[in-house]
Amino acid sequence: MNKPTPRDTVLYGPTYLIKLPDDAVEPPRPVDLLVTVNEISDVPVEVFIQCDDSGIYQWVALVSVFTTRLLRDGHPLEKLAEEMLEIHCPHTRHIIPGTMEWSTSLVARIGRTLKEHMENKNDKPDDDTTAGN
Repeated sequence: MNKPTPRDTVLYGPTYLIKLPDDAVEPPRPVDLLVTVNEISDVPVEVFIQCDDSGIYQWVALVSVFTTRLLRDGHPLEKLAEEMLEIHCPHTRHIIPGTMEWSTSLVARIGRTLKEHMENKNDKPDDDTTAGN
């Protein structure tokens, strides 16, 4: 068993707002999720997901707790995001607002956000390579 990554007293990470269409949950209502990815030395170690909707709160909290535990055990966020993208649910699939793209579930939507976080992070140039440009 891997030794979990110790947690610093203060961590920083971006927070992403996921706005769900009203018909993404039953009964239809507006729901927003806040997803925060905290890192230590540029490595994701925590994912917090906030949701004020009591109908989905407990499973959202479970996704957050399990994802954080797996990250601390050394599992890469990219792989966890890929697994989330494979979750399909006929009740929560929806078109992502502002796009024509489908999300196969709310869990897949969280996975998409985490995947985009890693892609954007990996696309950023190192500070050393941009010096003097």
